Amino acid sequence: MPVFDELKALVPALKRAAIDAYVCAPNAGFVDELGDLMNTNFRIDGDHYTCTITPPSQGGFSLPTTYRIDRPGPDGQGGGYQKIIRTLAFDGEGKHLGAEFDSIRSDIDTILDPFSVAPDPAAINESLTEQVRQVTRRLALEAGSQGGSATGAGNIGGNLDLALENSDAMSGGMITAFKANFLSQIGKAVGGSTPSR
Repeated sequence: MPVFDELKALVPALKRAAIDAYVCAPNAGFVDELGDLMNTNFRIDGDHYTCTITPPSQGGFSLPTTYRIDRPGPDGQGGGYQKIIRTLAFDGEGKHLGAEFDSIRSDIDTILDPFSVAPDPAAINESLTEQVRQVTRRLALEAGSQGGSATGAGNIGGNLDLALENSDAMSGGMITAFKANFLSQIGKAVGGSTPSR
């Protein structure tokens, strides 16, 4: 089955953008190394997301802590490793967000999966051709040939002739307009010719 290459080419950028939005949302719900909810405001900084938090002053001064999360690559894959950079202290590792990132990527794959392939025209061509032939046969004013097969005329030609004959006994502006603008034109619309009289 043919693949929509244009859509497929955009999926990595979509995954990366969705993860960007997840991490950089205000107060995204991340927790610090003590398990406390952080008032985060991550921003994109090249191949990382960074957020610097300065806790309330204790003893006259406070030292900032920077949280740095690896950003997925341009292919939308990877990322999630978190490093905690402390001022005047040892750096540490934060919660790895790979599972959260994988969940976002999986959700996007699930949503886009029905659109990743198109039906094969050859598989539907025969059925579609037969349906079109049946419709045009019913509308045909005269017998003809379609796809090398003879087809009979539909009932519409006889019904148009009958309507024209019966309308001859009627007179007045309304029936004249009806015959001129509708009845005599419907044969052209259906079969490319006017009904025989």
